[in-house]
Amino acid sequence: AALENARWDFVILQEQSHLLSFPAEQRREETYPFARALQGQIASAGSRTLLFMTWGYKEGDPRNYPGDSFTAMQRRLAEGYSDLGATLGAPVVPVGLAWEEALQREPGLDLWDSDGKHPNPAGSYLAACVFYAMLSGRNPSGSEFAGGLELAEARFLQRVASDLVLGAHATRTDQISAGTPGIPATS
Repeated sequence: AALENARWDFVILQEQSHLLSFPAEQRREETYPFARALQGQIASAGSRTLLFMTWGYKEGDPRNYPGDSFTAMQRRLAEGYSDLGATLGAPVVPVGLAWEEALQREPGLDLWDSDGKHPNPAGSYLAACVFYAMLSGRNPSGSEFAGGLELAEARFLQRVASDLVLGAHATRTDQISAGTPGIPATS
């Protein structure tokens, strides 16, 4: 009903946090049919589909993958979202890759809430910066809005998002985001 009652430029789909980290056959069986159906409804409403790549859990997913880690889970999620994006022809907003990049640059950075799965304010802020860069094609760096974070931490997260989506590391996300800084308008 929401697709029929309003005009949306984009509709963002996000799978349950760990399902796209599962094996390809399981993803194709448990996620793809529903994503295709939603994409059909989205297209019929004149909107475009974007996929929100989530991040790995702080300790990975040891319940499903004994000995797992954030890095291993994030690699599986990146593969899962990339594959789904290619299948649907939908750009992927690489929030999980931004988390990975931020943690590589600042290994002690904490982006998770106390449950080790959901974002804390810094994790949410980084996700917002990635979405801003993807949707607008603009650099979030220099924004005065810090979302309650220390300005230095906000600036760091802005740079990570900008570098990943628009700059130095953008080639890493080209196959995921269809090679576009920002999402081009359709006529």
